[in-house]
Amino acid sequence: MKRIVFIVLIFAASYANAIEVALWSSDAEVAKVPTDSMEELVKMGYEPHPCGWVRYTQVDALPPPDTSEFLKSSERVYEYDSAGKIINQWAMPVDAYLFAISGSDIFVRLGTGALKINRAGKISESEQKYIEPSESTCPSSVKALFGGSDYIWCEKRTDLASGTERFLAYEGVCT
Repeated sequence: MKRIVFIVLIFAASYANAIEVALWSSDAEVAKVPTDSMEELVKMGYEPHPCGWVRYTQVDALPPPDTSEFLKSSERVYEYDSAGKIINQWAMPVDAYLFAISGSDIFVRLGTGALKINRAGKISESEQKYIEPSESTCPSSVKALFGGSDYIWCEKRTDLASGTERFLAYEGVCT
């Protein structure tokens, strides 16, 4: 009995830091659901979205695109240098946009609050407020990473920790 209680406590602790986020669902994934009822799909966590389907799920990390653990259902954020070379990568939830950057952490919108995502993908809630970026031209090498998307945002942001200018690209919320 003690072993079962211990396992349950370990399992519960692993979800204690989890945060609910929206991630993309492929058409193939949705097609495998044994119902075509919109109500049933919503009960199972799927939501229709202007650009496809999303599924709300609990995660405690969003591993970056340059790792084998990357969740292809998440969005990508790239930091690039003035020559357009990628120097850092993060993942973020669907419908998120950047609030700020500080060292190896990015801050993105989550509902009415913010999420802090470190370079390893660990996520936590944050009180960080939105800081207006400067627009930046997207190098063609960066545009290519997004496959011709019309929703690419390229921004120049001031690092809150160092005060240096940093260039970031991601796909904005589609409409």
